Amino acid sequence: MSTETESENINNKFSRVVFIVDSLSSGMRIDVFLCRKMKRISRHRIQDMIRRGQVSLNAEPVRRSSQRLTEDSVVSFFKPLPVEDETLPEVQVLVHDPPLLALCKPGNLTVHPTAGVLKRTLTHWLSVNGFEDYTPSHRLDRETSGLIICAQKGSSSGIIKKAFEQRLTSKAYLCIVKGIPTKTFTVDRPLGPDLNSPIKIKMAVVDDGQESRTDFITLSSTTTFSLVLAFPRTGRQHQIRAHLEYAGFPIGGDKIYGCSSDVFLRFIEEGMTESLLETTIFTRQMLHSIALSVPLSGNPLFFYAPVPIDFQDAVTQANLTIPEGSEIIEIIKEYLV
Repeated sequence: MSTETESENINNKFSRVVFIVDSLSSGMRIDVFLCRKMKRISRHRIQDMIRRGQVSLNAEPVRRSSQRLTEDSVVSFFKPLPVEDETLPEVQVLVHDPPLLALCKPGNLTVHPTAGVLKRTLTHWLSVNGFEDYTPSHRLDRETSGLIICAQKGSSSGIIKKAFEQRLTSKAYLCIVKGIPTKTFTVDRPLGPDLNSPIKIKMAVVDDGQESRTDFITLSSTTTFSLVLAFPRTGRQHQIRAHLEYAGFPIGGDKIYGCSSDVFLRFIEEGMTESLLETTIFTRQMLHSIALSVPLSGNPLFFYAPVPIDFQDAVTQANLTIPEGSEIIEIIKEYLV
């Protein structure tokens, strides 16, 4: 496998990406090589970068996409970083009872900084809103809204994070899915990387994967969509999304699961366009972390995150019905283990 390194950002505008070619990639076309390594960039875009002289081979600009590689060659290019929208969305404080802080994260907000997102993050929101001594105890995908538990830095933070790592917490998610599942169903199948997908972060049901189980309850349905509660009993990456795709009921608005890989690649390159919205139906994946239980000092603490406006709008758009708050809490508590 080729070696990859990525240097620090250059003036916060470009990131230098370097690959060292191994024996398995020797003789391969450089555009094919880069397409396999940079799975979020289309081959057409890579060929355009080569034509513009943005790709180098052993420190010399590459002129032809058909250039063949040899072992130990060094392929590099400068990847432009997206212009970051530093505007922070509203984050709802649900509970502030030191050492715990329970927040409702909106969709389209990352938890931690990434190469292209430095300030539009939950951690930055904490630092500028008087919670700089708190740190998130777990993660949510950028497009997933809902509960995030933060803990004061120190011994309390370690205890709470350990509870999440050791699966001592119980979680419930609300999601809009395509199709009409049965009233209750379970997916108890192992998950691992989807080696057949060009999207390297995608997971799939694989025989040699990690043990994974999710229980589901269908709350309401139309001829096209259903409103479902998901209870992940294990904590794998993209577990709910991958299990629902496997079951045949992918989450509405998901750009990775239940659709062509081109959807995600187009979104990465172009953002949300009108033509892409015709495919996804919703602007984000309709997944909301609605409740969780955290053990602290032997007593389980229950947290609930109200359904956000954009999720409510999607429910209306899909002609679905959300149970009243007290009713859905009763259902959740019955199944929250």
